[in-house]
Amino acid sequence: MGKSRFISKKDFALISTLGIEFALIMCLGTFGGYYLDKKLSTYPWFLLLGALLGFAFALYVLIMHANLATQLEKTENKK
Repeated sequence: MGKSRFISKKDFALISTLGIEFALIMCLGTFGGYYLDKKLSTYPWFLLLGALLGFAFALYVLIMHANLATQLEKTENKK
């Protein structure tokens, strides 16, 4: 079996901020699209575009954090 690993306070803080980052980026994209729709009277096109772009960018940020964490774990295991 694999070794048991406890989550440190630092790891827990990083994991909890990822969820907040994801939600915040999604909200910014959606509300930005909603704002543009109100200004340009194009409802719902910019709202949908903002939500999709917000989701795509939030997913990109999440993947970048995962890659960074994987690289850090690999360098720690080499020591």
